[in-house]
Amino acid sequence: MREYKCWNKRCAHGGKVTDNIAVKVGSKRYHKDCKMDIDNLKKVRELYIEFVDPAVVHMQLNKVINTLIEDKKVDSEFLLFVIEFIIEKDIEVNVPFSLYYKVTDYKIKKAYKDKFSNLCNNNLTIHS
Repeated sequence: MREYKCWNKRCAHGGKVTDNIAVKVGSKRYHKDCKMDIDNLKKVRELYIEFVDPAVVHMQLNKVINTLIEDKKVDSEFLLFVIEFIIEKDIEVNVPFSLYYKVTDYKIKKAYKDKFSNLCNNNLTIHS
């Protein structure tokens, strides 16, 4: 079994990925969840720029996203949900720094928990 470098700079698995579990994109290899994180963060940036604030300073947006993921340990899936929630509910966000407050907002956390519990409940099958 051959070992490769996981190209996610935030790899939670030590940075090494083996052939049997690697997701290959071009010549780069990732863990499945590392690739999902990269895709989620890319989608967060795209959605923010397209629907929230097209004139955003990209450096500020990237700083906020990186701080939330690296320092505050916010899950990329939850951050994507926050952006989608902001867009869906048409919540005003004037600057990227307000995302720090949105990820701690009670209503958004409750909506995420409700969505997650509904997904879990829908996947359950009861055998009699």
